Amino acid sequence: MSVSNLVSLRQFPPALRPRLQVAYAEAREALIATHVEHAVRFTLEFSRRLPPLEALDLYFRVVAVPLPMEESIASRALVQLEFDRLPESPRKPSLVDQLRSFQLEAALDTFREQRHFSETTFQLARLAGARAAEAVLATHVENTLRLVEILEEIVWVDEAVNHYIHTFRLPLAMAHMVFQRARARVAGRYVRAIASLPAPAPRKKRSELRLPESVRIAS
Repeated sequence: MSVSNLVSLRQFPPALRPRLQVAYAEAREALIATHVEHAVRFTLEFSRRLPPLEALDLYFRVVAVPLPMEESIASRALVQLEFDRLPESPRKPSLVDQLRSFQLEAALDTFREQRHFSETTFQLARLAGARAAEAVLATHVENTLRLVEILEEIVWVDEAVNHYIHTFRLPLAMAHMVFQRARARVAGRYVRAIASLPAPAPRKKRSELRLPESVRIAS
């Protein structure tokens, strides 16, 4: 967490701040672990199309990854990958060599094939990126529920969820989904707990208020 986000914890009781700092540290590690898992999977799936470093770079293009996390995710993903076991990506024909040898028709065919290959690769990457984004969203929701649990005695659910969203600076679309899903997950428990409480006695109208009989007689 950045200094500005740690400062935001001052609004909560001092006894809770260490738990909140640990919760946010665990949340960050959980997000990194989710990205590493999917970055490795992505790199393996695209190993016949792209070298590992290019595949990782493409992952960061199709999946929204916070910039401060990129280096950690890339490092951990590279450590997990076994380069010796990865299949070599196919060698692409050189357009320059074909043009130099005046193979213009072959050069045009190669250009079309490479463009089609690149477009197909990018579309497939976007599909894989959507799968990773769903996993990241689920991780955000679980992180948020942990924060709600810590803060449930002092703030309402919406405020706890908003604090998480603000701390991780989630994009608007992601923030909306995290807000909705986290609230939906806790709705049943909160509704059952509060709905079971007895309703407060209705307050009497001013016209219905009467002095005790002894007081009225004495007056």
